[in-house]
Amino acid sequence: GRRSSRMTTQTSLRLVTEHVAKFGPSCIKEPNGQIPYPYIVPAGPYAQLWDWDAMFTGVGLFPHNSAAALRDSMLNFLALTSEDGQVPGCLTPNGPSKTLKHAKPVIIQGAWLASKYLGPQSISQLRSFSSQMSNLLSFWDTQRRHSETGLYVWFDQMESGADNLVLSQNETDQLNTSAPDVMVFLFREHISFSRFLRAWAEEETEPTEKERLLDQAIQHESTAQAIKDAIFKWLWFPELNYFGGFDVKSMTRRTNRTFLMAFPLWEPLLMSGHEEKIDLVVSQVRSADMWTKFGVRSTSSSDSLYNNEVSEKKTITKVSRVRCSEHYRSVFQLARANLDLFKYGHRVCTEQL
Repeated sequence: GRRSSRMTTQTSLRLVTEHVAKFGPSCIKEPNGQIPYPYIVPAGPYAQLWDWDAMFTGVGLFPHNSAAALRDSMLNFLALTSEDGQVPGCLTPNGPSKTLKHAKPVIIQGAWLASKYLGPQSISQLRSFSSQMSNLLSFWDTQRRHSETGLYVWFDQMESGADNLVLSQNETDQLNTSAPDVMVFLFREHISFSRFLRAWAEEETEPTEKERLLDQAIQHESTAQAIKDAIFKWLWFPELNYFGGFDVKSMTRRTNRTFLMAFPLWEPLLMSGHEEKIDLVVSQVRSADMWTKFGVRSTSSSDSLYNNEVSEKKTITKVSRVRCSEHYRSVFQLARANLDLFKYGHRVCTEQL
């Protein structure tokens, strides 16, 4: 019943919160080698700074004093951004890694969320990096935008972070796959930059400069709207009730059922005006081919490219390894707790742009 659901949510929230409070601080590292600012890693043992890992982890750890480290993580990327907007997606104490062709477009939104959380002084400090932010967005516009559709593409699937997702059909796929993740990220990047610009304009006393900043903000809000329009024109599949990918070279849809089917729901501003689609998408995510005891599959179990035999062997191997550790119970409990929170619509992290 409703009371049972509420009790499950409360228990799950307590379990997740206690775990994060205990282990979250170990994700924040001091400057190290060629990483000049403090930074956030995906888990305690790592030394590398990864783009989206830092952004998501940093926001999730806001209650545990991560905002300054998230801002500084993004500063590490901005400090290395070239005039043509190039910046690696992984930084190590020994220098940039070549693992990812380019950082995912999450740097500006990470900086904005952290600075908004920290207050006006942090927002003002980021103004010295405004040219790097502009260069980042120009890179995507000049190098990754498909003019006919207005869709943006990944260099390859590895760059997206979902390393072997089936939306990319083979390892030679390059600069042809657009998907909900890159589009949502870029929508949020432009909105975040416009928020910075408006905040800087508010504190600016010189009329001409104030007007220039406001004009720029309007331009980026217009670009964000164009991205939103392209998402619903090309990546929303009305007969399937979910979002999918698109190959801009062959001009064909990629209808594989993956976790990206619901990715736009993450950003309320994006779904504004399309609220009727939310329940339709959620019902797809909760289908048997996507829903499991411990989370949502990255790819539907019914997909022709999904190897259930290999997947089951890998799962058994991983479970066996986990069971050999003293922490296996907490691992499964945390997985179930996170799923419970998702199932009952509880947002552990409520930070919005």
